[in-house]
Amino acid sequence: MNKADSTAIPFAPTVPIADLYVTGHMPNGNADSEVEHLQRVYGVRCVHDYANRLAVTLADAYKVRDLRMAAEQELAEFDEGNIK
Repeated sequence: MNKADSTAIPFAPTVPIADLYVTGHMPNGNADSEVEHLQRVYGVRCVHDYANRLAVTLADAYKVRDLRMAAEQELAEFDEGNIK
């Protein structure tokens, strides 16, 4: 093992925040506040990726996806209840 291998930082796959479609659907309409909300409430960890873009770990990207799917399902059920 060479010196570079012994000091290497483990690689964790990340997903850029822009690819998560953070749209700013928070009360103040700010995408930054949506990221802050995800960090504070759900424990999503933001890091900088290889291109120095703000990103989340792959595991957190799946967490955000699952949260959004649950919210969309809840909204659909709410809308369905109001239509009848």
